[in-house]
Amino acid sequence: MDKNSSTYKTILLSVVCALAGACLAAANAVTKPIIEENAIAAVKTTLDQFYPGASFTDVTTKYVTSEYTLVDGVYEAEGKGYIFTLHNTGYSSSGFKFAIAFNTDGTIAGYMALEQNETSGKGSLAFEQNYIDQVTKLTSSDDMPLISGATITTTAVKNAVAQAEAIFNQIEGITASPSATAAATASAASSGTLGETNFSSQNASCKVSSEGVYSCQAKGFNGTVTATVTVKDGAIVSITDLAGADDGDGVGDDLFKDGALSSYAGATLKSTVDVESGATYTSKAIQAMAAAALNGGTASTSTSAATASASTTSGATASSGATAKSSSSTTTSDTLGTGDYTSANASCTASSDGVYACKATGFSNAAVSATITVKDGAIVSITDLTGADKGDGVGDTWYSDASVFNGATLDSSIDAMSGATYTSKAVKGMAAAALNAAAGK
Repeated sequence: MDKNSSTYKTILLSVVCALAGACLAAANAVTKPIIEENAIAAVKTTLDQFYPGASFTDVTTKYVTSEYTLVDGVYEAEGKGYIFTLHNTGYSSSGFKFAIAFNTDGTIAGYMALEQNETSGKGSLAFEQNYIDQVTKLTSSDDMPLISGATITTTAVKNAVAQAEAIFNQIEGITASPSATAAATASAASSGTLGETNFSSQNASCKVSSEGVYSCQAKGFNGTVTATVTVKDGAIVSITDLAGADDGDGVGDDLFKDGALSSYAGATLKSTVDVESGATYTSKAIQAMAAAALNGGTASTSTSAATASASTTSGATASSGATAKSSSSTTTSDTLGTGDYTSANASCTASSDGVYACKATGFSNAAVSATITVKDGAIVSITDLTGADKGDGVGDTWYSDASVFNGATLDSSIDAMSGATYTSKAVKGMAAAALNAAAGK
């Protein structure tokens, strides 16, 4: 074959290219593991902070496409999870870099800054411990929280993490979008009733501020959340004055708006109230305060409902100090002879034939007293009713007119005054005690 012919030159060039390709392939086979190892080595210190001692693989090229412009790297920790290195620009024009790790179950294993020059006390808050603690409570299905005063930077963090979440959720087959609360978390918060759900982590408690009105507090996402909860006849009337560090974090803000908690109106310990999407911790804090108010001050810390009722089975004896008969029945629907007045601690002493000087415990453990006249097993009158409850604007009507008791016997039912449960129980307790005394019980 003529070496100067085009055919010869074409064949020669093809052979040379084939040999060169083979050499390059061989070189790549030798150097690729080294390059990958060096790439891992460059970030291994960072990766080890999330999963110490794990075996790492750089899977960036496998998962990161052109649409994920804020993702710098993706590293698999074998059998444990994935670490993402990300970047974005916040308040500072120099931008920042950070890393976030997701466990295989979708929970966040860690979050840390790699490079950042954000303004101290503002954008820098996005990389300080308080924010890190918030982030590690989340899952791959939650939005990153925003910080009031550092909105620009935390929004940039949120946008970058959203890309990481999209990749991770695709890898693990998690179908929830980054804006939705993880299904498992939401289920745990909303599937049980207010009386059945375990609210121990919310540490909720309530104090009575006036009859049926409770000042409550609980642990939310960023700290303490407070609210005023009004309860009547075992059901919530309203939840108002919701406040706390969670307000303004960009996650549960809607819960703090006027009328946002109207769904609680009428709720009892048997009711189920759903959580706010993306605001599981704030929602559970509110649920816990509602449960605590319904329970009389403390939320349930077990899977069974905790009730605030107390009952005895022993009847009160008359003699010189008669106490109201107690039973496990409720106050408003039962008769004076069967109602449970244990909490009223009522007692009566005979001052003359058929006339009894009585006393009981009213609202906020205040003493209430009255003179009760009984004839032929029925109340003639309740007079001289006085006590610290008088003038509080709640149970004042009882002090001006207790004639509803005239003619009442132990078989009579007297309804409690709306909004004045404690004062009502005190008056009914004294009436029952006087009737029991007159009957020699």
